[in-house]
Amino acid sequence: MTPREAQLHLTRNNVDYLPLDELEGRVATTLFVVYPPGIATIVPGERLDARSRPMIDYLKAFERGSNIFPGLESEIQGLYREIDDSGVVRFYTYVVKE
Repeated sequence: MTPREAQLHLTRNNVDYLPLDELEGRVATTLFVVYPPGIATIVPGERLDARSRPMIDYLKAFERGSNIFPGLESEIQGLYREIDDSGVVRFYTYVVKE
């Protein structure tokens, strides 16, 4: 899917809001950028499959770090921190609705 098409899904609210663990096979609607260094790891329209798994694993490392070292966090554009009922930080993002 083109980045423009994926962005249209987001602006039209045709999306699912999912944690990193549930992204396999879905299509990203946002750009994922880790600061620093500020380099995009996932682009809108990209199918989150085996090719993107190293990047998802990279983002999961930041999620784990947020739980191990509270307060020592990086900014990640396109991901949203949610704290579940047990106090665990999980990262969520928007993907094209199935």
